[in-house]
Amino acid sequence: MRGSEIAEAMASAVDRIVSAREGTCALNRPIEAIVSAIGRFSWKDATSYLEAYQAEMVMRDIPKDKRLDGFPRVATPGIHAEVLEVRAESRTWEEFEGRLLEKYGVDDVLRLSKWDFMEWVETPEKGRNASVLLREFEERFARLSALDRTVLDMSRVLLFVKVVDVRDREQVDLLLQTDDGLTTD
Repeated sequence: MRGSEIAEAMASAVDRIVSAREGTCALNRPIEAIVSAIGRFSWKDATSYLEAYQAEMVMRDIPKDKRLDGFPRVATPGIHAEVLEVRAESRTWEEFEGRLLEKYGVDDVLRLSKWDFMEWVETPEKGRNASVLLREFEERFARLSALDRTVLDMSRVLLFVKVVDVRDREQVDLLLQTDDGLTTD
């Protein structure tokens, strides 16, 4: 190698190091803001944490690949290695987010367990009209895990009918026959 080639190689190496440091530095402020606002990611309430993390990164115009690299830095030491594994298995932010929710989303406070959902279905005398109950039913159904929704989807209409007071069954029949209801059958 000649002197000029060595100088070019050194300049290129320095540029790569500076770029890497700038990328890391660009993540420092948003990560500090996230950790000071909502704490470290500790597997609980993964959906809300990811939404807050995403909002902070979007607000600061951090590219998705940097978001992906930065997320392990907000994890608590107890799950840091697990988050790094999920990161290593993911090529995109969306893939990472999906895998993280698969792994930790079951424990979300926003989620509703199948047990709690069925207990609500079985509770008599809710005292509300069928339209309001349909909205509440759909909201609760959406909070179930993907697996529970799949399992219960076949009996979704029957479960809703159980929720409604006997006196409101005529209103339910009307709801079930419209496009706004549970089925178009």
